[in-house]
Amino acid sequence: MKNTKGITRRDFLKGAAASAAGLAAAGLLGGCAAQSQNEPESPSTPTPEIPAADWRTAPAPVADSEIKETYDADVIIVGLGHAGIAASRAAIEKGVSVITLEKQDEDIFSVLGNDIGHLNSQWLKNHGVAEVDPVEAMQDWQMRSLYRCNAPLVMKFLQKSGSAFDWYIEPFSPDDINTIRVSNMPYPTHYDFSGTCGGQKFWPGTAQFSGRYFDGNFSLIDAAKKERDYAVGMGLTIHYSTSGYQLIKDDTGRVTGVIAINKDGNYVRYNAAKGVILAAGDFGADAQMVNELCPELVDTNALHNTEATISMGRDGSGIKMAVWAGAQLEPRPLPAMGGIEFKPAPAGPAGILWLDKNYKRYTTEAVGDGVYSVQSARKSGKITSVFDSHYMEYLQYFPAAHGSIFLNHESLAADDGATVQAALDAAVAAGKEGYVVENFILGSGTLYAANTMEELAEDLKLEGAEKETFLASVDRYNELCAKGVDEDLGKESRYLFSVQDAPFFAIQSEVTGGHALVTVGGIMATENQQALNHDLDPIDGLFVTGNCCGERWGFQYFTPIPGVS
Repeated sequence: MKNTKGITRRDFLKGAAASAAGLAAAGLLGGCAAQSQNEPESPSTPTPEIPAADWRTAPAPVADSEIKETYDADVIIVGLGHAGIAASRAAIEKGVSVITLEKQDEDIFSVLGNDIGHLNSQWLKNHGVAEVDPVEAMQDWQMRSLYRCNAPLVMKFLQKSGSAFDWYIEPFSPDDINTIRVSNMPYPTHYDFSGTCGGQKFWPGTAQFSGRYFDGNFSLIDAAKKERDYAVGMGLTIHYSTSGYQLIKDDTGRVTGVIAINKDGNYVRYNAAKGVILAAGDFGADAQMVNELCPELVDTNALHNTEATISMGRDGSGIKMAVWAGAQLEPRPLPAMGGIEFKPAPAGPAGILWLDKNYKRYTTEAVGDGVYSVQSARKSGKITSVFDSHYMEYLQYFPAAHGSIFLNHESLAADDGATVQAALDAAVAAGKEGYVVENFILGSGTLYAANTMEELAEDLKLEGAEKETFLASVDRYNELCAKGVDEDLGKESRYLFSVQDAPFFAIQSEVTGGHALVTVGGIMATENQQALNHDLDPIDGLFVTGNCCGERWGFQYFTPIPGVS
């Protein structure tokens, strides 16, 4: 059977083994994919290529004669990632019948992420984390999203994510719960929670499971599987190796079910008495959707002669089904997680003095969130980060934002903080040759140390006008620090750390196009995540969650608390 643009059922099935829904549920739970582990196995066959500009074209309706099986339930959920698992458990606890469809085979089932960022859970309070005012957090969220977010939905997340997390961990044993830790705690010693960094607020509140930063024995994958098994024990039915294909609507426009394709290539009808929840993840694996819906990501990479890529993206099938059923996408550009930011090394957003390829200061270095680490750097071929002997002390004034290093945690300070200090010491010992660094914490490049700024310029191979500009830029910056007011670019005074005490350091990093992890934009919805149509009215029977749900981030993912995707 072919749709109107020639996509065959066989083509669609090629993507059926692709891994499950993308990162975590909007309004409930979130995992920060930057620290993903045990990524699901690659599908044996590639996701089908859809002809240019055709992803919006719905396949022809499946005839009743082609339906091989039919199942009935109160709720049908498409996708068994974090969002789908949480939705499945929540629904089954309400006493309704639930069937959840998952395209992964059961024996390779996995999910992404390590972090769950949230506010005000009892678990956080038990770990000494102070309460955060949701109103204050909402004001920050609105500013970061450029007021493009769905305010009622985000506010619900900020008000209820704590109780949701406490609910989420209920099925876990005390031993499991004891292996979860609060990320970035103790917090940087001198960070002022009453102030801002780059105009943004930051808070602790990330529940971190074992992964890149934390070698525990209970990962978020383990947690998701226990959550899933708990729901199955309460009556949840899961159909693995089954891919959603198109939504079913009645004459009134109500969504009444899903047509799916099973492992054998047969069409299966799933009737939903109460509603369908799409939790099928993002659209990052569909290059056509990325090119159309993420123009800023695409254009930014094009500036650096690279192609926009989404490393952990899903096939967008849930979002496509919603669009085909008349749901409205949020306005472009749809946001992604990463891909357009640049973090001058070391320690990402904790910047002292950053100079562009012409050795001129070009931005306010203290941007706080790595996502905002200087989008203006996109125009520059390389960035030079300059700082002095007090760098490790200065780091204690910056927030523990995503992309920053761990300074004070008892098991990680020796890893992250010591890694930075060891690199500084190695640069001093290396002299004019510099110390080549390349790791997750420091980034990549050659770190130079010198006893005078003149010597540092020479180590950087600067001469003539470039050297003069470099030295003048440092002098001007120190002059502003002495004044306590950044008259040139408006950096917050609390982050005007001078570069005056030897040894002096510099590291250069090339600006290149980056890859995003997932897209985090999708279908417009109510605060209850009921999908909206083109008139912005709710579509009866259709709900979207996780990375199928739009209007959470504005133009780009951000992290007032790491792990809030």
